[in-house]
Amino acid sequence: MLVAIKKTIKKDRTGKLINMGDGVEADSTFFRARRRYFIGRSCNSWTGKILRGADINVSSSFAPKLMERLETAVVPAR
Repeated sequence: MLVAIKKTIKKDRTGKLINMGDGVEADSTFFRARRRYFIGRSCNSWTGKILRGADINVSSSFAPKLMERLETAVVPAR
């Protein structure tokens, strides 16, 4: 999943991720994406696509349902 995620984030000329500032949550950050945002490609649809690429079956692109599905589908690493 990390490889898939890294492919979607734009880097500067030195190879560093381009930090766009604080995210919505207290511990979140926005990074410059390689593609432009539009309503059909929101952060939730991006997350769903990455998870489906990792064989985690999610069908919702809406955050509450997506997080509910993750809680039942993923066993936390220990």
